[in-house]
Amino acid sequence: MNKKIIKKILSNKDLFKTIFAKKQLEVLNKYYNNKPLTKTEQSYLYKAIKNKLAALETLNQEFYITGNKMIKSRIIKAKQILNELNKEKAFISGSFLYKKNYQDIDIFIISNKRKQFEKGKHHYVYISESDLSKPIFQSALNYSISTFQTNIEPIVKKPKFNDLITSYELAINEILDYENNNRKLTDNTSENSKKTIRNLIFEYYLHNRKKVLNSYQLSKIVHRINKMSKDKEIAYINNITKRLLTKLYSPTYLYNELISFIKTLEQVNKEYKNSKNTEIYIDMLTGVKNACRRAKT
Repeated sequence: MNKKIIKKILSNKDLFKTIFAKKQLEVLNKYYNNKPLTKTEQSYLYKAIKNKLAALETLNQEFYITGNKMIKSRIIKAKQILNELNKEKAFISGSFLYKKNYQDIDIFIISNKRKQFEKGKHHYVYISESDLSKPIFQSALNYSISTFQTNIEPIVKKPKFNDLITSYELAINEILDYENNNRKLTDNTSENSKKTIRNLIFEYYLHNRKKVLNSYQLSKIVHRINKMSKDKEIAYINNITKRLLTKLYSPTYLYNELISFIKTLEQVNKEYKNSKNTEIYIDMLTGVKNACRRAKT
């Protein structure tokens, strides 16, 4: 039962005397304050009072739609789920809202405890109020059907150098693997097989363009990139990675880190006899290192 509504009822008892008897208000007060109920009171609460609360909740329930190009039937479905969920702060986001062939539903619930679990195609993610300041959850909330509104500013943290380099390497590998497998690109398979590319693009827009992409915006960018040739896609990933590196780290720091890192890559390239992906890493990172050297002087 929605304690937000119960609180309003208890705060305006005189207005609700025609709907709730004195005894019912006393039971509601005990329930709201987490006081133990007798078996008779529990029966009273769940048989007589619950239905009245459900009726009032349908009048009170507000939904906030953030984002565009949503499928109308999915909006209706999302509202039904949230209504049945009966949580004060919850939202539904993700591809379900805008992709006809996507059936999995991501349901986020604001809670005191973090946890995740699945029930069929429903994915439940419990997050804290403070988690909403994380860009990844702001991205989800910025394209959602929600029971609440918030103005929390995102807290943006600089990624570690090694983590960013690893993401770049994995992104290049995703492009080459997809090409080597000669797989047909579709909306769903391309996004599932290129998750690191999605993450890298998200980081680029976050740090270089000061923009938190929502899931729909990110999906459209990835879809556009998937239509590129292999070489153009690699060039795109190389370009945004260069811009990320030079935006986030000083020329001196980058130059010193890249000297040793490129030497390691060159050794790996010799051992694996001119590996295609390693050659791409070396070429791109050498260009960044040389630019840093020029910037230092």
